[in-house]
Amino acid sequence: CWQLLPKDRPTFSELYEQINKIIEINYTNNDLSYMETNDETYSSLQQDWRKEIQDIFEELKTKEQEIRDREP
Repeated sequence: CWQLLPKDRPTFSELYEQINKIIEINYTNNDLSYMETNDETYSSLQQDWRKEIQDIFEELKTKEQEIRDREP
């Protein structure tokens, strides 16, 4: 992600997929006994996470473009 050359960095799509996998793995591995969840709650949480990730993804794309615009 922080490689000097942009061509060596993962694409935003790759980052998005990796983040989604991490979230799913972490959620699955967490002990959910402290909170009673059902399919509807899980689905709602997952939608929230996806929205948050999408927002971050869009922000990163905007910042990337700003950086590219500054490059000679």
